Amino acid sequence: MQEQKERDEKKHQAEKGEEGRQETSESSREFEGYNEKERHPRKQRRTKGQDLTDGAGVQHSYRSEEGMAEWKDVQRRKKVKRSFRVGQVQFTTAPEALGGHNKFQTLQCEDEKESSDQEHRNVLSEVNDSPLQKEGGDQSLPKKQCCKQKKTRKEKRREKYLIQKESHTMKEIERLQEERTEKYLELDRYRLRYDKTTEEEEQGKLWDIIINIEKDMRTIERKMSSLMNNMDKTAGEVENEEEESMKQRNQVTKDTKETNCKHMDREGRNLIVTRRQFLSVEQTTGTFLVKLGVCGEFTLPRLVFDGIPASQDSNLLIKDLVFDDVPVRVYWPKTPVAVRRKGFLYLHGGMGLLGSFRGYGRVCHAIVRESDSVVVCVRFRLAPEHPYPTQIRDCLTAAIQFLKHAEDYGVDPNRIIIGGDSSGGTYAAAVAQELVSQVDLPRLRAQILIYLFLQALDFNLPSYQQYHSAALLCKRVAIKFGFIALGKQVRDLNGVMKNAHVPEAMRVKYSKWISADLIPAEFKVKASEPPVLAPFSEELYEVCKAALETRFSPLLADDELIRQLPETFLLTCEYDILRDDGLLYKKRLEDHGVPVTWCHAQDGFHGILLLFEYPFVESQSSKDCFKCAMHFLQGI
Repeated sequence: MQEQKERDEKKHQAEKGEEGRQETSESSREFEGYNEKERHPRKQRRTKGQDLTDGAGVQHSYRSEEGMAEWKDVQRRKKVKRSFRVGQVQFTTAPEALGGHNKFQTLQCEDEKESSDQEHRNVLSEVNDSPLQKEGGDQSLPKKQCCKQKKTRKEKRREKYLIQKESHTMKEIERLQEERTEKYLELDRYRLRYDKTTEEEEQGKLWDIIINIEKDMRTIERKMSSLMNNMDKTAGEVENEEEESMKQRNQVTKDTKETNCKHMDREGRNLIVTRRQFLSVEQTTGTFLVKLGVCGEFTLPRLVFDGIPASQDSNLLIKDLVFDDVPVRVYWPKTPVAVRRKGFLYLHGGMGLLGSFRGYGRVCHAIVRESDSVVVCVRFRLAPEHPYPTQIRDCLTAAIQFLKHAEDYGVDPNRIIIGGDSSGGTYAAAVAQELVSQVDLPRLRAQILIYLFLQALDFNLPSYQQYHSAALLCKRVAIKFGFIALGKQVRDLNGVMKNAHVPEAMRVKYSKWISADLIPAEFKVKASEPPVLAPFSEELYEVCKAALETRFSPLLADDELIRQLPETFLLTCEYDILRDDGLLYKKRLEDHGVPVTWCHAQDGFHGILLLFEYPFVESQSSKDCFKCAMHFLQGI
């Protein structure tokens, strides 16, 4: 009996074990059925000769415990990577973020739940920082952390923007460099054509093209300089400048004047006649009339240069006289005085080609009124009808006659001053040097020299480089007209501009007087790189030999002659190719003990004295320059 009971118990336990295994098999099938309903069903494999549709022929690739672990992993990934769409933007989040429910959540262990929550928080932070934040989302992240993340992303975007901008700037600079090189080559080609052309009409067209190319080159250089400066600035400075440029964008106006005139005072810049307009008149109407035989080559330019005649002044007595065959015009104040007055021998400018009593009438009237002196204006003969040195001879003749008979005109012979502007200043300096050796004549009391030409040895001083295309007097025109006044025809004008006409021995001899190293540093700030000099040309030297004489280039005079010169007033203008000539002459005079009063017009340009008291044209700079000269004259 007892044995029978033991067998019954073993049989009962075996039946219970079989029921447990059946329940486990049913539970596995339930999990398998659930997975078949999902988007990614479990992989199944077929045994040989069996059909997938037959449930008995399906064999699982996992045991029940391994299947449970794999199922948990799949469910965790599905929980995190389930997606939803808002408009055109797709977000990835967990079902809980949408208010969903996971019925298998209780099967996860604590560690898996913590890692799932951390992944859940990371995904929510991305959603909250997006521009289309879902309302009702998890707000468990601190606001300060979100703001910090936004700021970091903004900084990254700014850094990326600056890198892209710098890359774009470098490409733009390379493009401008290539464009500048092309402009240089194009400029050289047109300059060669200009030098070889003899027809005036063709030269006028080529000259306009050359001026336009030079303007384009200056524009390119300004753009490159601006881009290089912007690359060195910080992001904040760039933002501030962008805001300023946005505010001032509507206030920018077109600058239709010459580039080198834009630094001048506004009145002079808006009213002066530019070089292009003057050359246009000469090259069109003048050339046409010359070909018809109506007038000479410089007839029309002389009329334009003389301009409107001065109005009559009832306080002055004016007479046209002749000093030893040289026409002069004498101006006296009508107010009587007990003693003899000062005498001022004035030589007008115009490069020896232009100028007359009519053009300088206003200047002479003003000198008489302001200084209470007797003014003698000399009308010397002009080139090219009377080439050099006719002009200096006429001026010297008039000066000697005035010194001999000064008392006849109510002038104290010991208080006679000689002066002039531009080429007139050159003639005044040359005459003053000539009169040093005239011991039988009274000595000159002083000389007044206004933006004058003084040497033809070096056409590459800093002022020649900086203002080679300045208004009214540019480098090429000055040299060209200078040789016309000399009565010489120069084929290679570019060679002269590069000092090919000067022998090496002469350059070394005069380097102690004429050199860029002698110019004060503040005047060399805008100078370009050192020029490349052309090799010496014997042919050019023979043509230019007369220009290297002391009569034409007073700065080349010997030291013994320089130290005997009278007290000197020098006026230089910043925007003038002849500025450095005046600076070098000032240094030579001071080094030899000659008293010098120097006035520098920071906003002045060559020919500014012609604007004085001119209707609708007079500028403040012309007034200031004239006032300085008169202050010196009144003190004599």
